Amino acid sequence: IIIYAFVATYLSMITTDVASEKGSRALEMLLVSVRPEIHYRSKIFGVFAVALTQFVILFGGLLLLLKFSDGGNKWSVVTELFESMSVSYFLYVTGFLFLTILMYLIIGALFGSLVSKVEEAGQVMMPAMMLTLVGFYVMLTGMGNPDTLLIKIFSYIPFTSGMVMPMRIGATDMNAIEPIISFALLV
Repeated sequence: IIIYAFVATYLSMITTDVASEKGSRALEMLLVSVRPEIHYRSKIFGVFAVALTQFVILFGGLLLLLKFSDGGNKWSVVTELFESMSVSYFLYVTGFLFLTILMYLIIGALFGSLVSKVEEAGQVMMPAMMLTLVGFYVMLTGMGNPDTLLIKIFSYIPFTSGMVMPMRIGATDMNAIEPIISFALLV
């Protein structure tokens, strides 16, 4: 669910950002001196840096809040959770999160470059939002029974694997090669 929230937020942000830059004549004059490839990459990595920063602030603040509130009683729940979680699972979830965000940022920047006005950004962004919703709803249906064929198929499709595979890793016993294949396809 966290992956869906981050993806939807930053997909919308980069698409409207790129579309609004095209509508600004002053900014257009400044960008004439910059190669489109450099501008495209800098826009993607700038928004990705914002995503990383917000991720660290949100979860760092949450951990600090749990550590120092209620006399530290809630911190024991966090430490139990971290002790029960394997390092490989944490790395897979983090990797899938950041790669999925990066993939949708690239798609959002491409979609933003297709429109000439900010008002059209929502329309062009709709296919990518539908893909994220498909992954989200497949993940929700898999929470009840993560061993279905539907979950297995969608855990390998790059547009949905970022949401489905972390849920499948945590809920089922699978070979170590399956998440690696899904991760490689996402890359």
